[in-house]
Amino acid sequence: MRKKEMPKTVSIAPTIEAPEELIQSVESALDVFSNNPLLKGIKIKITKIPQGIKVQVIGQSGKKEALATDVFVGDRRWLKGDIDRRQFELTKTAVVEALSDYTNQNLFWGSLVGVRPSKLYRLIRERGFTQQEAELILRSVYGIKDEKIRLLETVYNKQKGISLLDDKSISIYIGIPFCPTRCTYCSFAAYPLSTHGHLKQPYLEALYRELVEFREYFGEKGIEISSVYVGGGTPTSLTAEELNKVLSLLPKTNELTVEAGRPDTIDREKLHVLKEKGTDRVCVNPQTLNEKTLQLIGRAHTVEEFFQAVELAREVKIPILNIDLIAGLPKENIGDMENTLEKILALEPENVTVHTLAAKRASTWYKELQSWPLPTTIETEKMVNLTAVKLREVGLAPYYLYRQRQMAANLENIGYAKEGSECYYNIIMIEELQTVVGMGAGASTRFVGEVISRVVNPKCPATYVKRLEELIRLKKENLDNLFLRIN
Repeated sequence: MRKKEMPKTVSIAPTIEAPEELIQSVESALDVFSNNPLLKGIKIKITKIPQGIKVQVIGQSGKKEALATDVFVGDRRWLKGDIDRRQFELTKTAVVEALSDYTNQNLFWGSLVGVRPSKLYRLIRERGFTQQEAELILRSVYGIKDEKIRLLETVYNKQKGISLLDDKSISIYIGIPFCPTRCTYCSFAAYPLSTHGHLKQPYLEALYRELVEFREYFGEKGIEISSVYVGGGTPTSLTAEELNKVLSLLPKTNELTVEAGRPDTIDREKLHVLKEKGTDRVCVNPQTLNEKTLQLIGRAHTVEEFFQAVELAREVKIPILNIDLIAGLPKENIGDMENTLEKILALEPENVTVHTLAAKRASTWYKELQSWPLPTTIETEKMVNLTAVKLREVGLAPYYLYRQRQMAANLENIGYAKEGSECYYNIIMIEELQTVVGMGAGASTRFVGEVISRVVNPKCPATYVKRLEELIRLKKENLDNLFLRIN
């Protein structure tokens, strides 16, 4: 047992009294609370107990205790790696439970800060645990609240009913790192054309080269392509001619999604290109239909432009329309969300993706976000709950979800879809079920084998161009090794 003062860079600076091997678990738990001032000067004491961990938190507001236990800790269905992680997980959960009680902060996802809670649920079920056993593990080991456990069960059961291809096929992500303007909340590779337009042509030449290289490689190796996702940035910030060339260089695929996220970049000619090149799913993303909020967050388009873009997409008859919304935007309330939802649902989209605002370090407004007039935690919870009710009423069911750090109200992002319109790429990407080859600036390649490894392309278009040959070589080497093991 040792005492540790947290470094001065952590403003809440608690004192930790715990076995040496559990200190890291406590530090990880503190990340969940984002330097909550109520935790300043507290003492955290950790004690091992049979099948679990006991935590005491002592501070100016009194004393709180919490336990985290795992009745399945010795179960033979767990792999060794699962068991090795268990002390870390139990300690983190017990600390989070005690701190949550101490600060009166409701944490729906317990100690989970990772982006893939549905992958955790899938892993538990694939180890052979029943639904009831999985519920107990999620509740006792991770501190997840019942309503989120039910959400995980819903997503898992939905995904079970969707045909997922074998591990000898892959998917592709293509990054177009340009936008008309940069939205203030965005952390993606997204460079305004007004300031970075001079990078576009050399970037596209490099991307064409990468697309040709891998189309030939996949053909030679007999690798099938399950899905392609063209994102960014804003792919429709390219001209119709440029879009046509990018899509013409794609290998044959079973599903093609193109992000047309900014309505102000969409016109009939571009949508005809998408249709002619076999696009199955197009995303037109207003985030809100409150005109003042659109201006505040730097969207630089109007509500009317969004409706015009959707009308064009329907005229062109791209089969699936996805619309993204964000809950928790500055100056918005439950009434704003209700108004946005009513107008969105009148358009009868096949997919709606509901994001919760996250304070992303790479976003323009990260440092100022706490001073903005954001909705309260309770108000944001109400917005997210409203979307769940309204979307399910019209036959849109949750089929994938993920989380991010520093999300408003500690919530999640959820993709909803009508039966049969679920985006395969979203499932395999979040669940890490299949290798995804990323091409273009900011794209990440994930090799899914016995372990998961990555090659990440630089976000900067100019750096991507300079490193292109190296990146192509690295990805081909990893793919060769991966498929050698599979075969």
